[in-house]
Amino acid sequence: MPPADRSSAANAAATLPEKISPEHVRHLADLARLDFSEQEIEALTEDLGELLSYAQQLDEVDTEGVEPIPPGAPAVPERLRPDDAEKPLSQSEALENAPDADEDGFFQTPGALES
Repeated sequence: MPPADRSSAANAAATLPEKISPEHVRHLADLARLDFSEQEIEALTEDLGELLSYAQQLDEVDTEGVEPIPPGAPAVPERLRPDDAEKPLSQSEALENAPDADEDGFFQTPGALES
């Protein structure tokens, strides 16, 4: 699927409702195949309404003359530390703070699958 151009993204933003209603939440829950109680619908309506109001505040930001960040651009590279190889931990150092280790020096974790 080709990437969406700016005009389609702007059109999608323009179709956002002014206010989230319980019907919107029920519709989204139905699409996601989620089952909520009426109390949860009311709480989600309020929470999503707050999120929408924050998103709508972005429409007020003056972005005239601001260059868009191209997709795949690195995230602020000057703030990232160099990826230098360092001396690895010994097995005893690695297990020093482990909550549980076996007699062979391996981490013990709960089973992921029950038989």
